[in-house]
Amino acid sequence: MTQTLHDSLKWGISFLKEKGIDNPRLDSEILLARVLCFERQRLLLEEKRLLDEKEWKQFHSLIQRRAGREPVSYLTGEKEFWSLNFKINRDVLIPRPETEFLVEGALEIADDAPLKKKERLKVLDLGTGCGNIAVTLAKERKNIVVYAVDQSEEALKVADGNIKMHSAENRVVLLKGDFSKNLGFKADSFDMIVSNPPYVAIDDMDYLAPEVRDFEPAHSLNGGTKGLELIRNIVFNSPCYLKTGGFLLLEIGKGQKDSVLRILKQGSFDHIRTKNDLAGIERVIIAQRARP
Repeated sequence: MTQTLHDSLKWGISFLKEKGIDNPRLDSEILLARVLCFERQRLLLEEKRLLDEKEWKQFHSLIQRRAGREPVSYLTGEKEFWSLNFKINRDVLIPRPETEFLVEGALEIADDAPLKKKERLKVLDLGTGCGNIAVTLAKERKNIVVYAVDQSEEALKVADGNIKMHSAENRVVLLKGDFSKNLGFKADSFDMIVSNPPYVAIDDMDYLAPEVRDFEPAHSLNGGTKGLELIRNIVFNSPCYLKTGGFLLLEIGKGQKDSVLRILKQGSFDHIRTKNDLAGIERVIIAQRARP
């Protein structure tokens, strides 16, 4: 069976729309462009071109999988973050735009005196996943060295590929470790700790969108009771290796700010502030390790 690009795209859009998929046109265009190794814009220019049987089967399969709620990013094997492309698979969380506010906060701190003057600014990335935070920080500031930790061997393999793809091997160090526990770094090792930890409450896991609930790694989402267990562990363990006056930056969920503030105040942190995302949600919380 052969069809033109136009007819194939029309079928994909109709099929996804019938299955209740949001943005059926965008998803169909992305998947068809992936099959053809095109930029999306080229689809319109070549809409009369015929797909061969192999191309049609690939596109048909991808549309069927998307109709089953598999995320487009897993189907294409990549996701853009901070205008950089990252390879991903189901071993890692899909990078989200909200996490760019975490990176933005870290860069603002790195640009502030006296950290800006430091020849080597050491950052610890807890739960690095595909490495998007670590790689972005290393590429954006030449004095930043990132130690990227994840407990998943599979995630570290994905991160390693992205580090090499972006030529960041000299300034991103991968380490396997459970960041819910003390990682054993020496005291005063780091100027900054950043993390997008699991922060979905365990009672809310079943109510996540199917794309998230059924496909993304649960250990990267499930934050335990009220979504705060991993956050609490990070707050109480990080003073063991964060320098006095160093900064802790955490991505948090909607409505968690007050609870996280209480945890930080119980820990060794002060000068606490938040950053809102584009929806006005307090998405990132920034705190400084208190001085004696």
